[in-house]
Amino acid sequence: MSPAPTSTGAPTATLLEPRTSISLEEFEDAMHPVGRPLLLTGAMQGWPAMRTWTFEWFASRYGRDRVTVMDSLYHTQYMARVRLADYVAYLLSPEGTRLKEVEQELGLDAPLYAYGYKPFRQHPELLQDFSLPEFVEDWSGHFGARFKSTHFPHWQGWIFLAPRGAQAKLHTDPSATILWHAQILGRKHCRVFA
Repeated sequence: MSPAPTSTGAPTATLLEPRTSISLEEFEDAMHPVGRPLLLTGAMQGWPAMRTWTFEWFASRYGRDRVTVMDSLYHTQYMARVRLADYVAYLLSPEGTRLKEVEQELGLDAPLYAYGYKPFRQHPELLQDFSLPEFVEDWSGHFGARFKSTHFPHWQGWIFLAPRGAQAKLHTDPSATILWHAQILGRKHCRVFA
């Protein structure tokens, strides 16, 4: 469904209607014309991650891992590498943490966000906790080593961690990323422009 133009000629936003399941063929049909987002629910049922992946669980198992925290993805005032356990402490009870002090010292209007935690190379057992949904085709085997080293130099797959109110402002993903996003905990408000 295309958005109707406003009196100024600019398109209006269209809310996505969630779907509960979809085959690869239906997904490919739904994605044409290119650039039309699709919202699916229920694709994560049965994943072990849905039972085990909590902030506390990550802190207890992987608390020594380092994560990059920032106030903003672009126009960054503050960026630091901190232990995952310290960031989780900030997520769960920010008052009295060093990260909360930084947030206040800088007068930030949103909490610090852990962008792009990539644990899967160091902790491959995490890959057993989820699976590609049936509508996702894994093309990584079709790319040569040179292409991968240029465009995807690190093991792919991110875990994004953030407290209530954190923001990832308007941006374009690197290398025109085509992705699927699974929300394990909490809520995320997304605006997708195509």
